[in-house]
Amino acid sequence: MNTYIEERDGMPSRRDAGKRRRFHGVLLSAVVLAVAAVLSSDAPAARRGSAVPAPQAQASVVLEAPSVVSVSPAAGQVVRERKPDTRLMVVRDQNSFGIVDGVTSMLNIRSGPSTNADVIGYCVLHSALTITGMEGEWYRITDGTHTGYVHSDYVRIGEQGTALALSVCSGTAVSDRPVTAYSVPAVTGTARFTTLPGVRYEIDREYENWVRIVNEEDGTKGFVRCSDVSVRYTLNQPYFYTANDLDYQFRQSIINYAYQFLGLKYVWAGTSLTEGADCSGFVLRIYEHFRILLPRTSLSQSEFGTPVNSIAEAKVGDLIFYYGYSESGVRTEGVGHVAIYMGNGMIIHCARNSGVIVTPYDYRDQPLYIRRVIQ
Repeated sequence: MNTYIEERDGMPSRRDAGKRRRFHGVLLSAVVLAVAAVLSSDAPAARRGSAVPAPQAQASVVLEAPSVVSVSPAAGQVVRERKPDTRLMVVRDQNSFGIVDGVTSMLNIRSGPSTNADVIGYCVLHSALTITGMEGEWYRITDGTHTGYVHSDYVRIGEQGTALALSVCSGTAVSDRPVTAYSVPAVTGTARFTTLPGVRYEIDREYENWVRIVNEEDGTKGFVRCSDVSVRYTLNQPYFYTANDLDYQFRQSIINYAYQFLGLKYVWAGTSLTEGADCSGFVLRIYEHFRILLPRTSLSQSEFGTPVNSIAEAKVGDLIFYYGYSESGVRTEGVGHVAIYMGNGMIIHCARNSGVIVTPYDYRDQPLYIRRVIQ
């Protein structure tokens, strides 16, 4: 069932030769990756055989983007746009930090510094790595429990890696009470919408003391004060296969296939992997490709398979179900959204405002149900 694609393994480019020479022979202390408040490829596809791909931190050197002066017309005040200090938490130790870059699918984690070594995990684009050493052209990495190797040609380190991390980390804002989102970063602005308690909203832009968030249901954007919400920034994390996940090759082949459709547009009632799909239509077609026939709607899919008690027990390829939301942002009763679990706290799903994306499993709400459809 192994259908994975290896992007690069061996034959690295010369663009990072300098960084490898600087890193050679240095043994760095292992550091456990942490996200800021919570989450294939190692050889050219035309070269070796396929292998299994699938589905944060204070910098010692502060690389903060220069402030940009902008004016809020409604408030008549000058606001300096900046990256909040919370972004720096995705790079806990610059000396051992690396970030995956330059892959179009996934980067293999291997058991040894060789393309002949077993694939024991994977990293998606912009995964944060803790590097503990280097052997030849390979970085040794750890998640605090497991150790593996990734090809250095697809890892950025040092100031370059930190700058990339700060530019691509994703932010969310959440509050335990309703918060008004305004049209401009000032309370004199027009109220655009009110957040729901406990729901995480994607941060679209940052200002001093304000962040602009997106209402995922209808795409409406509004500014909320940082003092009214809890802000966190995260990067993707590497995933190591677990010993009891004996069917991981098949499960990861599903994730690898689904990953090809990142950016597919959302179309209500759609079931096309080329023209667009809704959340359940996307899931339907992905599993249909592997001869697993699911019901059409997210509600009926939530009654298929066997229940999983918690996210801690979820396996790669399980389905995760959430409440639905109306266009006005009101949460509906019962199942209204479905996603595919990628492992390591991440999901791939077709969202109304974004199309097919990868996000943390709790990007909005805690799951309503988890079902296992691969037996």
